[in-house]
Amino acid sequence: MNSFKGIIFAGCSFTWGQGLHFYSESESLKYPVLGNSFQISHLTNYHLKFIESKRFPRLVSDSLKTVEFVNDRNGGQDTKTIDYWFNSIGTHIHSPFTDYSHLIFQFTEPIRSDFTFELEGTKYTVSPGHSGNINYVEFKKWLEVNEISFESWYRTHIEQIVSYVKEKLVHFETNGIETYVMSWPEEYLFYLKNDSFFSERLISFEYRYVKFESLESLLCIPEMKISTDQKNLKQKVYDDHPSLSCHQIIAESIIKKLTKNDKTKLQYI
Repeated sequence: MNSFKGIIFAGCSFTWGQGLHFYSESESLKYPVLGNSFQISHLTNYHLKFIESKRFPRLVSDSLKTVEFVNDRNGGQDTKTIDYWFNSIGTHIHSPFTDYSHLIFQFTEPIRSDFTFELEGTKYTVSPGHSGNINYVEFKKWLEVNEISFESWYRTHIEQIVSYVKEKLVHFETNGIETYVMSWPEEYLFYLKNDSFFSERLISFEYRYVKFESLESLLCIPEMKISTDQKNLKQKVYDDHPSLSCHQIIAESIIKKLTKNDKTKLQYI
């Protein structure tokens, strides 16, 4: 009997598989001109199905002979991503807890997450989103009034995100779902590795016998990033998301963690 039920993959555009359609060689491809500009309207149904078939959630579920669950919407930030799944399981949107065995949570840039502060009796919520741009007069004034440096606030902000995600993951564990985490940004690693809950659930990556603890470090290898994957793409693509090969490396690493089998090897492109 297969010990794996449904596997939830919670993350940002890295988990969603943004940019993988460029490997389809479809004649209907529209290439971005400005950096990572993404427009869902540029993707056909074929492109979307191609992405689903090549991203690491599908590679993992196929290998483990089960099914994957990924948010239909591209992108995301850590607190809202975990909230989506926390509020969805057991509702009309998704099945009960008993239909799932694992949840893989992928941390994205912490600066994307909302934060709230109070200044002169008024509460403010800043939502940097994907831009990560905090151009907020009141927030800067709040830092000055409270004599808090941006660096000090940022450390606290990360700690709060990590604590929030942990609280939600414990809820899943209590309901019989094993949870694991991986991080795109390097800056989360200090907090994850120094927390006993996260440290034993943290997924690292191996490529050509070198260990990478974050996706940020793995993406420094040219063929691991779409924009620098000259080996497998016929033309330059301005998209810095994980390449097709990178998704395979991520899938292998997840399978190794879930099965406790270090011999896992998928067929590379």
